[in-house]
Amino acid sequence: MARATNMLLMLVGCVILATAVLAEDSVSKKLEIHFFEQDGREFLVFEPIDKNGANLKSKVNTGQGYVYNNKATASWDPESEQVGTVAGLYFSTYAKKVTEVSSIKFGEATLHLRGRWGLDSNGEDKPEQELAIVGGTKEFAGAYGTLKYTKIGSTTWLVQAVFYVDVFAIPTQA
Repeated sequence: MARATNMLLMLVGCVILATAVLAEDSVSKKLEIHFFEQDGREFLVFEPIDKNGANLKSKVNTGQGYVYNNKATASWDPESEQVGTVAGLYFSTYAKKVTEVSSIKFGEATLHLRGRWGLDSNGEDKPEQELAIVGGTKEFAGAYGTLKYTKIGSTTWLVQAVFYVDVFAIPTQA
């Protein structure tokens, strides 16, 4: 028993030491981006049914799920240069909230987003929203931060992000 306890304490000590060494060899790089998301088409892909097999119809019914694929542009004009694509899935979890799972692709790099999207009493998007950046690929690998949406037109959102990517120092031999 004492031997197992000693082994466990030694393992915990090694993990703490490794964490401290890795923390010293990494630095967070702060990135800020902004673009305009142009609302495109969305498609209902699933919805709840009642016990008799009939669809439950309403504007935003708990359990309905949609997919979408929107343009990210350099300016508010939908015909301006496309700088990326915003695509994802959202589904109703409460009467006035939907859960969002999406990604923004810029060239070969992608940011992954998660969060709750608020709706007003009429089931329309609230004019300001915020989603969490929970990862990414390529130069955005391990990204974390927030993405803020501000409605600036009937189908256009200003999207502003402040996020961090941890950059690890690569050890070199002397």
